Amino acid sequence: MKIGIIKSILFLSVALCVAGCGRNDMNADIVGIVGLEEADMSDFDFKSLTSRVIELKSDIASLENPVKVVLWEDRMYVMNDNMETQNILVYSDEGDFITYLGTTGRGPGEYLGISDFTVDSQGNILIADGVANKLIVYGSDLKYKTVTDFPFEIEGLASIDGGYIVALALWDKTYSDAGVITVSSEMSRKSTVLPHLEFYDENYELSTAKFQEAEEGYFYNKAIDDNVYLLSSTDGSILRQFYFDFGSEKVPDDIRQNIDASMENGTFENYMMLLNFAVAGARYACGNMVRHGVYVDFIADRQNSILYLKNVGEDMDEMFVGYCGEELVSVLLPQEENERFKLKFTTFPLD
Repeated sequence: MKIGIIKSILFLSVALCVAGCGRNDMNADIVGIVGLEEADMSDFDFKSLTSRVIELKSDIASLENPVKVVLWEDRMYVMNDNMETQNILVYSDEGDFITYLGTTGRGPGEYLGISDFTVDSQGNILIADGVANKLIVYGSDLKYKTVTDFPFEIEGLASIDGGYIVALALWDKTYSDAGVITVSSEMSRKSTVLPHLEFYDENYELSTAKFQEAEEGYFYNKAIDDNVYLLSSTDGSILRQFYFDFGSEKVPDDIRQNIDASMENGTFENYMMLLNFAVAGARYACGNMVRHGVYVDFIADRQNSILYLKNVGEDMDEMFVGYCGEELVSVLLPQEENERFKLKFTTFPLD
């Protein structure tokens, strides 16, 4: 008997997703989506790629919805988000459960709601509490170290030399001209990486702007924004930009500003948009998107003009959750009672 592990969170993500921006800068690499030959994800030649599967040896009740994975040396850090509880679980590289990092609360090392997390070059685990607006730091020994207040409302976090890349919440007006900035370790603003989105609906903000840690830097995208950026892990500057061209199925600007009405009258289902994460290169682009009201995982084979799709629903057995180094990360969902989650890492060069 299959278990509805992910419940309704994926579909809530679709319903509450944030409006973004459809800007296409002149230097962007255009990833055409509309017009590609469509195929089922099962037709993609995964057998030619190297994969490894790791069972997460923790109680199934402890891990309900893995949404981000970070690898550091011989450890795996997994962010769990079941809407009511968010936490970071630590595993060995063989899947043995080690510990939790913190818990929900207001005490030292505790958090009210995790927006994002990352691991710096020293092995410190940096947790962004987007509710309390605090940066909570655990050392490589997994012990609580420090807490620092953010002087703004944060949605995404990445570590760079001498500071951080910060994705600001849409409703934050600390810097009216900025959506993504770099800051020093003392939280003073250093530079603007990306401007504030022009068209958005504050009423439908959902924290999906998490950084994906590739070998060249960090991939960043925000739900419904048609752009994906590769940012430097040294100073946060833009290394590459990819514009996803949805053609006539791109979400119009007026709908981006009023998601509520478009959902009520059904017009929102006429369009396509990126959702939780997307990465891209010269050969492939992949991630999650909403396609005509349906949540799907996708791989765009840019060389052969094929779009591989897989609907995410109650009967799913696997879903994409991110990208680490040069590996596409999937969660293999429990299909039987007492079965555990597994992570699949597939070597997936994008260029």
